[in-house]
Amino acid sequence: MTAKTKSVVLRFTRAFVAGAASTMVTVVPLTGGWKELGVWLSSLALAGVIGGITGCLMAVDKYLRA
Repeated sequence: MTAKTKSVVLRFTRAFVAGAASTMVTVVPLTGGWKELGVWLSSLALAGVIGGITGCLMAVDKYLRA
């Protein structure tokens, strides 16, 4: 793995985790009922997708600037 590839992969990983975690923090269950578990899990999945989009954008930026 070249230094540039390693740098881009690390940037993606960091941005993915930061984007997903910051979005997931805002999706807290308001009640604790089991009925809302599916809605809550789908909201967390959407937050993960948002983190992935953020990671991709940051990785492309890193690749183009390197």
